[in-house]
Amino acid sequence: MHTLGWSAFYYYARARKSAWTAVCGAMLSLACAASYARAGVLATPLAADTEYPIRDARELIIAMGTPEPGAQKASKAILERADPAMIENLLRYGRNPRRRDASRRAVVLMGRKAIDPLFALLGDAELGNQAGGPLFEILGPGDEGLIPALLDCARKLPAVKNYCLQAVFKLSGRKAAPYVHALASGLTDSDAAVRQYCSASLARVGKSAAAAAAALRKAAKDPDAGVREQARKALRRIGA
Repeated sequence: MHTLGWSAFYYYARARKSAWTAVCGAMLSLACAASYARAGVLATPLAADTEYPIRDARELIIAMGTPEPGAQKASKAILERADPAMIENLLRYGRNPRRRDASRRAVVLMGRKAIDPLFALLGDAELGNQAGGPLFEILGPGDEGLIPALLDCARKLPAVKNYCLQAVFKLSGRKAAPYVHALASGLTDSDAAVRQYCSASLARVGKSAAAAAAALRKAAKDPDAGVREQARKALRRIGA
């Protein structure tokens, strides 16, 4: 039987406070774990806990869904560490569509400490898209400084372009005023999607984006209808 099944059985037994069942479950879990480890299935250990040993992404997801306080405490402690290798492990586990939501949720729960590792994984051929989703969810006020880097990613990494551009738009607001020049530079990009998102982002910055007025006037005559519409909207928002 799959290690996942035995681990779930073990946590359930603990929750039911059945010592005999827990012992049997633990023994079966260890036997299966050893078999999978020999086959190279288990990933690099995430952490060690005396009561709730969490050795890989599978067991972390199980512990997160187990109501017993001990399991929740163990999973919370692991999530708080936010080790870069752990994040990659979780994303690889989530490559299976059936596990993707649980994997994404685990990474998002790590919070801001996961930003740098996720950003570094955007260029990974296998994990880039899976890193882009949770990164977009985690980013928020205070992360405006990432706007230039996100624009750079949008230009250089087509696979995650949409995540990067959506994140730029999300971070654009009054606090993004220091990055108006970076956003304005995107108005002349060869990619219409980049031009459109930069126009829309400047509209969100509002009057503080006045320095981009000249570039927006040119964008208002762009060959792409979407770019023209967003550029005109931005000009109205900044009062130019």
